[in-house]
Amino acid sequence: MQKRRIALIVLLPILAGCSGSRDYFPLDKGRVWTYSVRSGLAKNVVDVKVTGEVPVGNTNGFRLEGPLGVSRVGWSGDRLITDLMPNTRIAPPITILAPKEKKSVQWQGFVETMGKSVAAKGVLTQSPAKMKIGTQPYDTILAKLEIKIGDRKMELKTWYAQEIGPIMQEQRTINSSGVSELDIGLTYLGSR
Repeated sequence: MQKRRIALIVLLPILAGCSGSRDYFPLDKGRVWTYSVRSGLAKNVVDVKVTGEVPVGNTNGFRLEGPLGVSRVGWSGDRLITDLMPNTRIAPPITILAPKEKKSVQWQGFVETMGKSVAAKGVLTQSPAKMKIGTQPYDTILAKLEIKIGDRKMELKTWYAQEIGPIMQEQRTINSSGVSELDIGLTYLGSR
């Protein structure tokens, strides 16, 4: 029996405007982020590029493209939302970053992958976090999104640095014993 995984990688539902909360996603059409990606024993370097504007829910957003797929993100007030991650549609859009929120953000809706739509629930929690990549220190917001999709649990942790965007991301599957397994991880290498 083949094990199916939902690609929740926001690969990096990255980006948006230019003030306050939006500083955590500097966005310009053509902007490119480079990440080291690890999955199992494989390790690759990939670029994620902002390729244009698209609707996301009821707001204007941006299309992000990379070798792992396409994502769509947009700012709804001070919340960064997504309705499309690689190989995964989400309805209604889910909040993946809310820098000004002091409490958790709840979500309930449907996740569609491989043509099948499944009821899902999620919760986003955030906290300030110090992060170091190589010798470079960063002050970040750690956004932890936990989603229950049918009988499966997924966890997406993303560290956002001002003026850069996501500098690290980990997607994990949580088994019935509560043990998490890394599905895919991304580490920021640079942007242009």
